[in-house]
Amino acid sequence: MANQPSTIKDQPSRLTAITWLFATLPLLGWWLTGLFDMDEGFYGAVVAEMNRRGEWITPYYNGQPWFEKPILLYWVAKPFMFIFGDWVGPRIPSILATLATYWLLAWFCRRHFGAQTSRWCLLVYASSVLVVGLGRLMMTDALLAFCLAGAFIFFWESLVGDRRWRLLSAFFLGLSVLAKGPVGLMLFVPVAAYTLWREREMRPAFRGWWLAGTVILLATAATWYLPAYLVNGDRFVQQFLIEQNLNRFTGGDLAHILPFPKEWPALLKIVAGSPYYILVLFVLTLPWSFYWRRAWIANNDRFGRFLTSWCLVPFVFFTISSAKLPHYVLPCCLPMAMIVGRWVSGSGEAPTPNPLPQFPDNLESTANPLAAKPREGALVLRFPWITAAVVAVLVNVAFVAYYRLPAAGATSEADQIAFYVRDHIAAGEHVVAYQMGRREHEMGTGRLKIMETVHPSLVMYLLAAPAVDIEKPVRELDDFSALVSDPSPQWVITRWNRLGAIDFVYAKDAGRPLRLVQTVDAPNLYRLFYMPSRR
Repeated sequence: MANQPSTIKDQPSRLTAITWLFATLPLLGWWLTGLFDMDEGFYGAVVAEMNRRGEWITPYYNGQPWFEKPILLYWVAKPFMFIFGDWVGPRIPSILATLATYWLLAWFCRRHFGAQTSRWCLLVYASSVLVVGLGRLMMTDALLAFCLAGAFIFFWESLVGDRRWRLLSAFFLGLSVLAKGPVGLMLFVPVAAYTLWREREMRPAFRGWWLAGTVILLATAATWYLPAYLVNGDRFVQQFLIEQNLNRFTGGDLAHILPFPKEWPALLKIVAGSPYYILVLFVLTLPWSFYWRRAWIANNDRFGRFLTSWCLVPFVFFTISSAKLPHYVLPCCLPMAMIVGRWVSGSGEAPTPNPLPQFPDNLESTANPLAAKPREGALVLRFPWITAAVVAVLVNVAFVAYYRLPAAGATSEADQIAFYVRDHIAAGEHVVAYQMGRREHEMGTGRLKIMETVHPSLVMYLLAAPAVDIEKPVRELDDFSALVSDPSPQWVITRWNRLGAIDFVYAKDAGRPLRLVQTVDAPNLYRLFYMPSRR
C-alpha cells in the first residue's frame, strides 16, 4: 500500500504517454511511397533543384523560376532532402509541423483546462484523416496549420494573460505568410476583429504591443519577400502575388474550381458550392464530426466563441473563394478538435450538465465510467485510442494503394522509370517527356477522374543524377518531328498510347530508331524508349 500514492500519481503520465503514442502512430509510414503528383512532385522537384543550384531565394522548377508557393516549405525541406534523400526527406517538414501542432495544442489545453482535456483534444485532432493525410504529404498545408495554431493560441494568451504573447503571435503570423502567402493574415484578422466586437469585457486586453507585433510580422515575412523581389523584380510580383494569390481567389485558377456551368453568376456558384467543405470536413474528421452539434452548443463561453470564429472564418473564406481543394480547410480542424475535446472532457461551460463521462483515468479498471454509461458512440469514447489506430491503418493502406493504382496515374510506375534513367543516363544525353501532359482542356475540382499530368516528380528524381542537365532536367515536347530532329541521344518517357506505327517508321528512316526499355514487369501507362544519336 505504500506505493499506492505513487501509482495514482504516475497514472496521468502513463495516459499522456499512451495518448502521444497513438497520436503519432498515424503519421508513421510516410516513407512507404514516393511523392504523389502533381503538387508533391512540384514541391519536391523545386527543392531538389534548389539544392543542386545552392539556391536559397529563387525557387526553380525544370530550369525556370517557379513562384507558385512561398519559401518556407522549401527552406525546411532543403536540409532534410540533402541528408535523407529524395525518398524519405521530402515529407519530413510536414511530419514535424504536424507534431509541433500537436505539442502546441496539448500544451495550451493542459495550461488552461487540465491534463484530461489536453489528452482528449490531442487525440481528436490527431485521429482525423484530413489532419493525418496532409501531415504525411509534402504540401504547404501542415506548415500553415502550425503557423496559424501558434498565431491564434498565443493571441488568446495575450488576451487572458501577459500581452507580450502578442509578439509571438505576430511572429507566427509572419511565418504563415512565408508558408502560404497572405491567406494567413486574411484568416486571422476577421477572428481578432470579431472577438474585439463580441467580447466587450476583453477590449482592454487588446491594447498594447501592436506596433512591435506589426514590425515582427513584417520583418519575418521580409526575410524572403524582400530578397525575392530584389532578385526577380516584376516576375515575382506578377507570378506570385497576382497570379498565385489574387487570381486564384477570384477564379483565375481553372484547375481548382468546381464544375459548375460557366454562365452561372458568381453568387449562385458560391451557394451551390457551399456544401462542398461541409462534406469534406464531416467525412474526413469522422467519428468526431458526429459530436459537432452538441459540442458547439456546450462551448458557449468566451473561448468557445473564439474557437467557433476560428473555425468558421476559414470555412467561409474558402467557400467564397473560386479555387477549391479539400485540403484548404485544414485550419478548421484544430479549433474543431478543441471544441469537441472540451465538450467530451467537460471543461466547457455547458448550459446543462455535460452528458459525457470523463477520459478513462485507469485503463485497467472494470469500473470505468465510460464503460459503465454506454451512450451513442460510446465505443469511440470508451476506447478513444482505437480511432487513431484505425486511422493509421487506413491512411497507410490508402497511400500505398493510390501510389500503385493505374487509375490514379500509376505514380510508382513513373517513379521506377525515373530511377532507371538516373542510374543509366550519361553525359550529353537528354530526357524528354513526350506528350505526357493532358490532352483534355476541361479542368476543375470535384471530379473523380484523375487528369493526365506531366509527373513533375520525374524532375526531382532525375536531378539526383549528376549527368542530368541542371538547366533543363526534362524537356517537354508534343511535336514528334522536334524530338527526332534533335541529334543528341534521348531517353523518351511517354504514355503507352502516344506513339503510333508511323512514328516508329519515321524515327527509323531519320536514323533515330526508338528502342523500348522495359523497366517494370507489366507497364500499364508509361513507356521508356532510348533514342541514340543520329547516325
